[in-house]
Amino acid sequence: MSELFSRKLTEAGDRILGMKDNALIVHHNDADGIAAAAIIIKARQAMGLKTRTLVARYNAPLPSLLKEKAVIFVDFGAALAKEIDGLKKASVVVLDHHSLSADKPRPVPRENLLFINPGDFKLDAEHAIDGGQQVCGASMAFHALKHSNVEGLATLALVGAAGDMQLKKGALEFNRAVVEHGVSSGEILKAGRSLNAFDSHSPLFEVVANFLSPALKDLIHNEEASKEFLSKNGFDPQKKFAEMTPAEQENLTNVLEKHAWQNNLSAKAIAKMRAEKFSFPKHASLPHAFRDPVTLAGLFNACIHLPFANEKELQRNAKKAIKIALGNTRLAKPLIRNEVELTRQRREYIRLGLKLGGVDRNMFVIRGGTQLQRKNHGLGIASSALADSGLVYERPIIAIGVEDGKVVVEARASEELVESGLNLQKIMSSVATKMGGGVTGGGHKAAAGADGFTEGRLLEFLRLVNEEIAQQLFNPAS
Repeated sequence: MSELFSRKLTEAGDRILGMKDNALIVHHNDADGIAAAAIIIKARQAMGLKTRTLVARYNAPLPSLLKEKAVIFVDFGAALAKEIDGLKKASVVVLDHHSLSADKPRPVPRENLLFINPGDFKLDAEHAIDGGQQVCGASMAFHALKHSNVEGLATLALVGAAGDMQLKKGALEFNRAVVEHGVSSGEILKAGRSLNAFDSHSPLFEVVANFLSPALKDLIHNEEASKEFLSKNGFDPQKKFAEMTPAEQENLTNVLEKHAWQNNLSAKAIAKMRAEKFSFPKHASLPHAFRDPVTLAGLFNACIHLPFANEKELQRNAKKAIKIALGNTRLAKPLIRNEVELTRQRREYIRLGLKLGGVDRNMFVIRGGTQLQRKNHGLGIASSALADSGLVYERPIIAIGVEDGKVVVEARASEELVESGLNLQKIMSSVATKMGGGVTGGGHKAAAGADGFTEGRLLEFLRLVNEEIAQQLFNPAS
């Protein structure tokens, strides 16, 4: 791992713990942002320090921060150079893993500002640190504050990584260091590799019918066929995966892998059917949603994604999620039911993405209109799920929605496409620059987005994206 990056994070932690009462945390509105904020609050609480929070969304205006004396941006802020430059009198720390291309402005360096983005640091002689797979907002916060020796920080960091989909290939680099620290402290238990099912608290027939890692084409979105398949192989279709013993889970995974082989899926696709699993042994007496990183991330999302009529309600939802992250199980009980509803809603977004999608030269375009939007997370859910499903081959997913009269775009790519040289962050950033006029774009190699233009410019946007994909995949040397 990068020693310079680690030293800078430790310096950030010292600054965070050195901030006086009522420092403000500005964090992203997702599970990673919630976990990252909770890590900072937990470490500061151990020193008797109070901290306030403000949840932030991309492309939504922030309230004025000019009166703040100390601000911590976490899992957010990398693209806010202008706003951060305006906070000249405040002590500011920025810990954001979201990629920034070299041409994007950074805040002007000053003594009371520490700006850390992993893409600005080398992992080794040839590679920059990958903020899309190797470190998330919560694991950055963990590495900044682990020297505080506060219990529970590694648990929250792993939840953040799970929420940001960074455990699909196992915990890598800085996330792996979180795991090793958690194992040594007894917070985290490695639970082997088993079925990569995000909805483990649904009946088995729903798990199989909605399994997308990769999709089993004769069973996908076919609940009756899934029930028949499970019964034929000796499983109770109504039983929940989480209720199965480890031996039963392993047996089911083996049966599904054999079925995938019989349906001619590739070895690489079948390998995705298993994921590295972890549990939290110190949470064994807590409700099931607290016992592993994936379900706890789902619980955070169930809270932050509650409907909100105005900004005040959004802030209230986020504060509730942080209280849950800090151990308030009472607040979690009604949200566990909401998590089930979110799972059903997620499945509907995916089905809608397939229905509204189609091939456009080098990409698969989902025209979500007002049915799939960024603010209800439908665009991101549909595009992320389909990118690695095997249902859309050799093309990135470009999901398009319309919100408040403007186009919003979520782009996703499979692991194979990224390994072939596709970089969606560069594509979205380049297209935004070419279009001008307030269009913005950025993200990670495998997950990026764009916005800031009307439907009248959509064909121009799609043409430019098609050209950029062709350039990267088919003519990379020129």
